[in-house]
Amino acid sequence: MYAGKKHHANPCVFRLRSRAATALKDVGTGPTRKMLLIADSLVLAFHLLLVATGLAGSKVLALAAGLVLGMHVSTAHNFLHLKDKTAGFRRYYLDLAAFNSTDWRLLHFLSHHLFTNTYNDFEVQSLYPLLDFNANKEKGFLHRHLSG
Repeated sequence: MYAGKKHHANPCVFRLRSRAATALKDVGTGPTRKMLLIADSLVLAFHLLLVATGLAGSKVLALAAGLVLGMHVSTAHNFLHLKDKTAGFRRYYLDLAAFNSTDWRLLHFLSHHLFTNTYNDFEVQSLYPLLDFNANKEKGFLHRHLSG
């Protein structure tokens, strides 16, 4: 039987779902205009900096373009959580950073969303030993302060 039909059997799950439904009515389920503006502005800024870097040959502009692209990847990730119709063309924003958005979406859901921040989460483990996101007390100074 579908688990969603049995929510009345567990009062905690019922309470959580009713609270979540109330919260989602207030905030909605799609991106806000502000989020769309931020994402689109980062893409525009990246392209402008990329062209300026090519014309000027400036390492400072190249660094700025890279930083903007890094911020852009964080916002692009959010659009992969939405339905294709809701995300629209923005679901391909991650492709600008040399990621394949379709492959990354599958990997992200099958790894990170099933095994969030555990040893089985490929996304967390792929950064080790550079960054250690696992919960253990024996982290060095850099791992403690860079990995969170």
